Amino acid sequence: DIANYGLHDFLALCQLVGAEPWFVVPSTFSTTDASNLIEYLGGNTGTPYGAKRAALGQVTPWTQVFPKIHLEFGNEAWNGTFKGGSIEYAEPYGGRAQTVFGVMRANASYAPSSFDLVLGGQSSWPGRNADIQNNCNNNDSFAVAVYTMGQVDSYTDNESLFGSTFAEPEALMSSSSSTEGLTPGMIYQDYQAIQSSSHPVPLSFYEANMGTLAGAISQDALNTYAPSLGAGLMVADTMLQGLKQFGVV
Repeated sequence: DIANYGLHDFLALCQLVGAEPWFVVPSTFSTTDASNLIEYLGGNTGTPYGAKRAALGQVTPWTQVFPKIHLEFGNEAWNGTFKGGSIEYAEPYGGRAQTVFGVMRANASYAPSSFDLVLGGQSSWPGRNADIQNNCNNNDSFAVAVYTMGQVDSYTDNESLFGSTFAEPEALMSSSSSTEGLTPGMIYQDYQAIQSSSHPVPLSFYEANMGTLAGAISQDALNTYAPSLGAGLMVADTMLQGLKQFGVV
């Protein structure tokens, strides 16, 4: 069963484990919803939504609990799988984020140092990411997902399988290598696209994992490969390579 819990419980969990919360703001939010969210997170108990927070047992504003609260506009809004909650074209998505983030910033409870307002893009389409970013200057960062080993054809021995596995993290960040269908590397292109946009901001990963959705690899081999130590090391290396090369967190 899916564990259904609300924002208060999620924030309490983040506090318990010492994590900065990353909350997906629904792309269906009204500007009133967006403003109220900021008041709930940062308002004092004399505000309507600060009082709602206090009634749940959290008197101190959440902005005083966490160093940073990350608010991403939509979960893969570009992804047509989520129709009804998606904005699939760059200009309207960036434009709507500009409006929503602008309302958040205008709320009296908003403190710039307490929030990271995040736009989301598709890592395999750097050009669209640039178009999204060119339509918004109210965000603080831009996030993509990095999925690796999308096609696995060579797997009969460890050298064949893990040689390419361990090479891909560096290739993703390279200005000359080819991987995941892109040359130069996918994350290199994403970073360059955002930095050359009209509003350069830091790049983040909102997801990181292996893809392994295509290729000749057998199901038995895949069942061993996906949960392997080597695969885990590659995912960690991908995140560390992004941090080293481009400051991606």
